[in-house]
Amino acid sequence: MPHKFAAGQTVEYFAADGRFGGAGLYTIIRLLPEDAGEYQYHVQRTGGGAQRCVREAQLRSAGPPIPPASQQSDRAGHVGGLSRRIR
Repeated sequence: MPHKFAAGQTVEYFAADGRFGGAGLYTIIRLLPEDAGEYQYHVQRTGGGAQRCVREAQLRSAGPPIPPASQQSDRAGHVGGLSRRIR
């Protein structure tokens, strides 16, 4: 069974016992291997905050994966597949 979340995806972190210490939105930085039957993730608080390693059960989806910058397209100045100069 593969990881449930992808690198670049925004997730909501919460403590497994229901407490919300450090709870909030995080971005998946790296997928970690399975440990004791559960996948883990290296995450960073949205906005460049704290980083931590968390178990999959401590996360909920909060948005789709964000493609790497090299795969994002800049549509400004492109019309019908042709680029034009904007002055």
